[in-house]
Amino acid sequence: MLHHRARIAAAVISLALVTEIAAACASGGKVSTGGSAGGAAESSGLGGASVVSSTIGATTSVTIASTAVGTGGPGTGTGSATSTTVASSSTGTMPQCTGDTDCMGYPAFVCSSMHCVPATCNDAKKDGNETGVDCGGNTCPACPVGSGCAKASDCQSGVCSNMMCAPCGGATQPCCAGGACNAAPNTCVQNTATQWGGTAQECDCGVLLPGQELQQNQSRWSCDGRFYLVMQTDGNLVLYWNGQGALWSSNTANTAGNRAIMQSDGNFVVYAGSTPLWSSNTNAGPANDRRLAIQTDGNVVVYTSANAAVWSTSTCCH
Repeated sequence: MLHHRARIAAAVISLALVTEIAAACASGGKVSTGGSAGGAAESSGLGGASVVSSTIGATTSVTIASTAVGTGGPGTGTGSATSTTVASSSTGTMPQCTGDTDCMGYPAFVCSSMHCVPATCNDAKKDGNETGVDCGGNTCPACPVGSGCAKASDCQSGVCSNMMCAPCGGATQPCCAGGACNAAPNTCVQNTATQWGGTAQECDCGVLLPGQELQQNQSRWSCDGRFYLVMQTDGNLVLYWNGQGALWSSNTANTAGNRAIMQSDGNFVVYAGSTPLWSSNTNAGPANDRRLAIQTDGNVVVYTSANAAVWSTSTCCH
């Protein structure tokens, strides 16, 4: 009879605990931690019952531990324990984890306090689909120079080189978004032999290297900002003294001329599409041996790698 009454008492206690837990989970509240089911049950020979809960982020985890009916007399309270863990959240059940790899089935989730939770852009670590610390990827802001990247849009500079965000706008650096350079006299020109890989636009002053070209409305300034060589929309390549007027031209006005390129064979040529309209006739010597210099004295000169002048506009010295 004693054992029968004990079983009934245990059932009543368990029902009360489950009711308390359900109410706590539904309201987002926290169940009391480590609370005993009561001394009366223990003194009458029943095993103890306890409830343990923890709140992690938006998730409330509840562990119910209860014992079977005691085998001894009043006050012994011996028995075997069983436990069940329930995880509830207003947004659904969050899986438990021991590391970020356990959350790989949940995109942009990371393991925090042994539960998979959404990664954020301000947790001071690289997680989710970020390419740098709290930056890059599909949801976080673009990364600064020196951070990791997978594509140009991951970078504030708009330049992703060798999986790192690279600077833009400085001398010999790629042009920034919209073809911008940081400061005059640097100007943005097409560079088919770029160090950044493939065809790109590069900021520079005072020189056109092999493979670099001026397209319509593009110019290259002398590094003192006084002279510039421009490929005009009328097909003419013109050297200007800033504020003073034209010093030289290729005499290709009113043509379809649309670019001037310093070729790898050493020749500086104005083209209309693929048709040459004018050239410096300096296609001799080793490949990539010559460069075009827009000098601070107003002269434009083709030099060899040994600094021998092989052609000029003869517009020195201003």
